[in-house]
Amino acid sequence: MDIVKKIYDKPFVMQEYIKSSYGKDIRVFIVGGRFVAALKRTSQEDFRANVYQGSRIEAYSPSEEEIQLAINAVHAVGADFAGVDLLFGKGDRPIVCEVNTNAHVANILTYTGINVAEKILQKVILPAL
Repeated sequence: MDIVKKIYDKPFVMQEYIKSSYGKDIRVFIVGGRFVAALKRTSQEDFRANVYQGSRIEAYSPSEEEIQLAINAVHAVGADFAGVDLLFGKGDRPIVCEVNTNAHVANILTYTGINVAEKILQKVILPAL
């Protein structure tokens, strides 16, 4: 807790460590309340599976439970689109880690061939026409 004493006067967020998800997570993209695409990220070197820290990326087919949890998470924050990071809890049960309304979309295109940015633009622009 020494770090908390160091930063006590600055905004910060603490996150529970989920041992069963060490070095792995999935990002599920939701647009307009619908599943669009997903990636699985894995790291051998760190408990975080962040792409910018060198994790391995692959296309992922989420379960219905994972999709519904991601949709519910996006709805809970009032977003129209987002990338939802899910961790693997006990028995591989999905746990929401975070909802990214500004999630990076280039990797999803590279690894799945799905253009999430196009889906977002369709959601945002087409209803206005």
